[in-house]
Amino acid sequence: MSTDYEIVLYREQDHWVAEVPELLGCATHADTRQEAFEKVVDLIPHYVEACKESGVEVPEPKGRFTFA
Repeated sequence: MSTDYEIVLYREQDHWVAEVPELLGCATHADTRQEAFEKVVDLIPHYVEACKESGVEVPEPKGRFTFA
C-alpha cells in the first residue's frame, strides 16, 4: 500500500525532501534521495493508521510518482 501514493522527491539546500501530497503533512528529509524515499515509504502506514485512529478520512492513492 505505501508505494501506491504519489511521492515527490526534491533537493532542498543540503538535504533531500520526500513528501506525499495526498497525505497532508506526510513528509520527511534525509541526506540522500534514496534514504528520503525509504523513510517516507516507512512513514506512510504509520500516518494512515494515525488518521484512522483519529477518525480522519484517508484519501485513496492515485499512484503517481514524481522525481524533481
